[in-house]
Amino acid sequence: TQPSNSSPEQHRWQSMHKLRSMLRRGIAYVRHHRSGPEASQFDRSESRVRQKVSYVQWAEVQGNAEEEERVMFASLKQQGRAVEKLIRAYQNKVSSLCDICRQSIYFDDIHSLLAALREILADREVAVQSIKNRCSNDYDDTLTAGYRDVNITLCIRSHDARTLAVDMHICEVQLILLEFAKVKTAAGHRRYVAYRNMRAA
Repeated sequence: TQPSNSSPEQHRWQSMHKLRSMLRRGIAYVRHHRSGPEASQFDRSESRVRQKVSYVQWAEVQGNAEEEERVMFASLKQQGRAVEKLIRAYQNKVSSLCDICRQSIYFDDIHSLLAALREILADREVAVQSIKNRCSNDYDDTLTAGYRDVNITLCIRSHDARTLAVDMHICEVQLILLEFAKVKTAAGHRRYVAYRNMRAA
């Protein structure tokens, strides 16, 4: 699938391409919808959607066009959420908003997560801008209601990214342990956003 003329969408396409190249190495998982991407449009029950979501290694679906279509790569952040975050967290400083394009990958254990982090840091086509380590023993997890991950902001400096003029765009990659991913539901995230907004009020 080729990207549209929209620069953010081109950036999302590049981030998905880069993640696929790393996922081929077999150390991480992606979210996968067992019934196909269209199922969520008709089945709004969160419990039913959760039952249909699994986590698969890229090698399990690579080469199967139908199965690859079921991989649930993240969409661009919605405009309303972006504005809300600008006001709540960044005092309207647009340059601080670095997760318009975002993706998540998942791991069985902390050793696999660290291996992926090392690969990202060693990748010559990736320029890491920041790392927020919420898995550190020093991190106060009451700030995120017990949730933990490793949050990376980065730029993709591949030839394709430069050709599309998105090599200076910053995107966010979350490295998440599967045990946290399985309880990170859409409704749970909405409650967390409400909790975060109350703290900022």
